[in-house]
Amino acid sequence: MNTRKRKPGGMKPDQVQRKAGSELGAPQQAAIGAKLRNMFDDLVNEPVPDHLMDLLAQLDAAEDDAEGPPESESDQSPESGDDEGQS
Repeated sequence: MNTRKRKPGGMKPDQVQRKAGSELGAPQQAAIGAKLRNMFDDLVNEPVPDHLMDLLAQLDAAEDDAEGPPESESDQSPESGDDEGQS
């Protein structure tokens, strides 16, 4: 049984209803894009706050710890002729 509620008009919540003739032309889309770029350019160029950089460093360290120590080349040499683990 579908438990998703329908919006009035029988539409599913993830469907978008468009009115006829509501499409934007290329000039309008270009103008909107230019305004959005102007609004967000400053935000993109701002430095990442120190507390977020610290958090990222902690996450990187936790990932490194979870992966374990890197294997040395002698531990992973497939050409050694050793068929360990194969019967």
